[in-house]
Amino acid sequence: MKKLQSVAVILGSVAILNGAEIINDGYYPMDKIPEKAEISVQLKRDFEFKLEENISTGYIWQARYNPAEVRVEIDHDMNKKHKNVGSPGHADIEIELLRDKASTVEFYYSRPFEKDAKEAKKLICVVSPEADKKVQTAPTKVTDSSVLPILQDDMCLKLDSMAAAMQITLPVGRDISFELEEDDRNLRFWNIVSLPSPIAEIEIDHEESGLFWQKSYAEIEIEPKKSGSYKLDLVYAKNTPLEKHFSLYITVL
Repeated sequence: MKKLQSVAVILGSVAILNGAEIINDGYYPMDKIPEKAEISVQLKRDFEFKLEENISTGYIWQARYNPAEVRVEIDHDMNKKHKNVGSPGHADIEIELLRDKASTVEFYYSRPFEKDAKEAKKLICVVSPEADKKVQTAPTKVTDSSVLPILQDDMCLKLDSMAAAMQITLPVGRDISFELEEDDRNLRFWNIVSLPSPIAEIEIDHEESGLFWQKSYAEIEIEPKKSGSYKLDLVYAKNTPLEKHFSLYITVL
């Protein structure tokens, strides 16, 4: 991964936007990146998302913001499978709100080495603190796991037929992964809503659909670290009529 960073300070009041909402761990292809967006974050907690870019052409995402109000880090990742000019890649963006007030971050897509470089695309985000939420602070033990279907390694769950909750039992050191159907064309993704697991490392990766008739999926990887029980909660298309929830009860032996 190649790291490049560009920072410009934005001072002044925050504009009110009626744009799209950027979600945590979301991936946004170039044709789906809005001009304006809103981001709701927990104060002093990392918020991450990805924007498509073609670093092989010299174009990268950069940011203008007030570093006294918000921290922004951008990592530029070229797809190692495609090294030709114009090959796909993405910018990993991490945001941390430092003060309990809204702040504007302006992302712009250009060639930083060119004098008076034109901005090929721009995304203006208003980053606001979200209301405090009661979150799970300790592992949840399954009281009657026998009533839940068992999740298998490499299982692919469809939106219209998946169970609302499942269970899995793993030994320490045995990694597994599974997929949840999502809709990247309409920016509807699965996201983790529970706190980090005390017994396992859990990662979510959003795969692009490719051809218009293909489905897109979120791949969830679980790497058990120590014995215990944990309830993993995920939400799909949050704050929309299609919102859906999924819980996985994990037991590590």
